[in-house]
Amino acid sequence: MPDEMPMAPPQQNSGQMMMMMMMFMTMFIMFIPSMRNAVGEIAHVILFPLIGFDSRYPIVTLLLAGFLMVLVSTLVRHYFIDWIDAARNQSVMKDFNKELRDARMAQNEKKVSKLMAKQPEMMKTNMDSSMNQMKPMAFTMIFIIGTFTFLGVFAHDLPSTMFSVPWHYNVNFSTSVVCGFENWIFVYMLVSMSFGQVLQRILKQVTFSKRLKELDEAEAIG
Repeated sequence: MPDEMPMAPPQQNSGQMMMMMMMFMTMFIMFIPSMRNAVGEIAHVILFPLIGFDSRYPIVTLLLAGFLMVLVSTLVRHYFIDWIDAARNQSVMKDFNKELRDARMAQNEKKVSKLMAKQPEMMKTNMDSSMNQMKPMAFTMIFIIGTFTFLGVFAHDLPSTMFSVPWHYNVNFSTSVVCGFENWIFVYMLVSMSFGQVLQRILKQVTFSKRLKELDEAEAIG
């Protein structure tokens, strides 16, 4: 049948399995106290002398840890991933899906069959691009887990520290909970996600601008 979807290629299944395993490992380490403390103590030896400030400025430590984690992981991903190729593959796949959708709406069975025959190749190319984007995770995940577990140990070793956050004037750094997370985790996530998005957009803009400049110079020479 031309409308049947082809089976996912082996690369897609292996990529999804790898992602699930990495997510499970991360959750296992982060949310099991014994594992988190073991990894955190190791990271503590390295990070506490750098950003611990003898536990005097816990919010500063939290912010610096978030910035450091995002900076390292974003830079590693950025320089190990070909964003130009990723954008090209995304655009090609988008055009292909649009063409297939239009052919189905027009009930052009011949064109649908032709596109469906080509779809596995398109999916493989797209999945190869996705797998290339996931490869740096093996390096960044180690640093992310180490930083996060360090903060877990750091937060729970603090005295009863109170601080202000946008959702409350006076909360405990390590024991109060908001939205299912301890306050330090929630603040850490807000800082790291926001900073990560901004940094990634800046780096991508620089990369694409540089590439466009190179193309313009090549056309001028030609």
